[in-house]
Amino acid sequence: MKIRTLTLKNFRSHQETVLKLDRFNFIRGPNGRGKSSVQMALEYLFTGRCELTDAAGRGAEALIRAREKELEISATLGDGDTICRRRRRWPRRAGNRGAPPFRSVDSKLLAPLQISR
Repeated sequence: MKIRTLTLKNFRSHQETVLKLDRFNFIRGPNGRGKSSVQMALEYLFTGRCELTDAAGRGAEALIRAREKELEISATLGDGDTICRRRRRWPRRAGNRGAPPFRSVDSKLLAPLQISR
């Protein structure tokens, strides 16, 4: 699998960055300019987690650029396929700590999932 382009939107310090990749690639620059974020973006794209999240990927909201609502990482592969991962920041409301809004569920739908003791 060869990655032709990598696009980062609102990922950490990257507002909108498009990297055209070749067989060998070097990323260099001053400290604090987002070089490590490219590695984190690739890891998050393929596994759903990186060094700033836990093993299950929780905490990914910290990857979203400050004052933005959503991040997107996408890669175009050598065969033309595109893979993409998006993460949205949930609005904080009193009592929900930024969790997705609660949706009520019909109790009949839950019946098969109940465990009897």
